[in-house]
Amino acid sequence: MLITTHLLTGAAIGQASDSILPAFFISYISHFFLDMLPHWEATLLGGKQKLTYSRIQIIITAIDGIIGTILVILIVFKSDNIWPIIAGATGAILPDVFDNIPLWMQFFRQTKPFSYLWEFHRDIHFPLQPKYWYWGLPLTIIITGGLLWYLLG
Repeated sequence: MLITTHLLTGAAIGQASDSILPAFFISYISHFFLDMLPHWEATLLGGKQKLTYSRIQIIITAIDGIIGTILVILIVFKSDNIWPIIAGATGAILPDVFDNIPLWMQFFRQTKPFSYLWEFHRDIHFPLQPKYWYWGLPLTIIITGGLLWYLLG
């Protein structure tokens, strides 16, 4: 799932919560539920077999992360529930931060107990083949659009 979608899901959970810890932990768990759905993500563009990413994957992921972060900042400025929103957004992207940042990705994938989390995260992903990337796009757009409507509407 896109970083933006995870961030917005966490922000929505934080918006609905009055408490930082539940917002963080529920958002963390939401990450795995979103990844169970057929979805589009930059990894469908190839690469990542040898702990590396292609240039286009890095560019798309960076743009996605910037857009998601800007949207969360806008949501925070519009809300009185600042810290639960930030905690929710943080919890929602944490599994991908552990699993996909090359600087420490190998450590988390090969060191117990983190390796168990990575295996679980990998195994629950909807097995969308790269050549069918377009099947995951509609659901990603619908979820992200619904979250924006809820949070900014």
